[in-house]
Amino acid sequence: HSALRHHAVVEAYQQSWGSAAEDTKALSLRWPTTPDVIAAYSLLGRDSHAAIRTMAEGFGVSLNSDYSKAIALDRYLSAEGDADGDGFSNRQEFHVFGATGVENYVRAALDFDIRPSQEQLTDLPSLAQTRFTIGIIIYPGFEVLDVYGPLEMWANVAGFDVLLIAEEAGPIRSAQGTESVAKYSFATAPALDILMVPGGFGTRAQLENPALLSYLVKANADTVYTASVCTGSALLAKAGLLDGHRATSNKRFFSLAEAQSDTVEWVPEARWVESGKMFTSSGVSAGMDMALGLVAHIKGEMDAIELASAVEYVWHKEADLDPFAQYVDRLQTASGARDHLVKSWPASGARLSNSPEWLRLYFSKRPQIQSSQLRLYAVNDSQNAIPLSGLHEMGAKDLMFAVDKNLSNGEYVLDWTVTLMGSADAISGNLPFTVERAP
Repeated sequence: HSALRHHAVVEAYQQSWGSAAEDTKALSLRWPTTPDVIAAYSLLGRDSHAAIRTMAEGFGVSLNSDYSKAIALDRYLSAEGDADGDGFSNRQEFHVFGATGVENYVRAALDFDIRPSQEQLTDLPSLAQTRFTIGIIIYPGFEVLDVYGPLEMWANVAGFDVLLIAEEAGPIRSAQGTESVAKYSFATAPALDILMVPGGFGTRAQLENPALLSYLVKANADTVYTASVCTGSALLAKAGLLDGHRATSNKRFFSLAEAQSDTVEWVPEARWVESGKMFTSSGVSAGMDMALGLVAHIKGEMDAIELASAVEYVWHKEADLDPFAQYVDRLQTASGARDHLVKSWPASGARLSNSPEWLRLYFSKRPQIQSSQLRLYAVNDSQNAIPLSGLHEMGAKDLMFAVDKNLSNGEYVLDWTVTLMGSADAISGNLPFTVERAP
């Protein structure tokens, strides 16, 4: 069998180290271990060498010397290589033996007689595609962590090439005021394997931007996966790309996404949602969980776990466990009525992990405070109303008021009757919710 030879590794390392030392003379004065890092990366195959070349360019260094002996070991030392020639790739052996320790994996990868059984390989993801071009859209008012959280994850995966794309190439100002530079415009961007759309305060303006929506449709036609973070799912929905899919969004702006399409199955209790090739996530930081979920889907869960550990991030692996679902801001069904409740906080049927300090109702028209009647009570004690105070409206067709009692665990209902401006008749309804603190 064809297996790795010790002398070949030594020769490749010596050549790579010498080339790296030559290429990084100035950089090595500050960081003496730079040649060691570059040589190690280069030994792990073409993709790994390409990754360290890109990193070096970020420090103003070009790796132009000879690394050919290391790159030639790609068929032995890369993820898809086979170091011991037993017919199983290093990646396959890592997924089987790496879970019990790095030492066990290294032993198996170098020993022809230690091999995975067919049963142990049944759950491995497809290895059909190893390189992915990822395009992340940025636009004025994008949320920084929506973009750079997933970017941090994906840019550290061998074979993942991450690009920033905007309507016009150049600096784009974020919601936080910082600028990021898009290398590609919609017109010059290459075909993408993965498309990701962030959210941010700029989302509302982009919902009316035909250039962005058209590009999303065009790019999505060629993607293997399409993803969003936060209110980015509102943009995908407006473009018609989520029709027939399950999807989620930022819980505090959930109704914005819902309003874009009624043919999407919107999931309020989810950190992120996988539906076909669509990966949508909840608000801001949830994008990192989704990004790792996509890595797990493509590369395997062990790769995602190792990546999360490398960047010292606690990965929320359970996609359907969302601690922020209690804040979901949902549209209400109008039932054909001209005047109606549009949405509420909490949403109807919400389960809250803490007693609410205030409640808020949003209507199709501005409500009249003086004719508004509100009554909050516990289901098991409906005769005694819970005191409310501070009834006011914020000029957003809403009523907001404080709950003057700390609510214990249990089921509650808010009965409301409101007359809206320009209407003669009052409308009424009820808002049920549950307080369920963890023990």
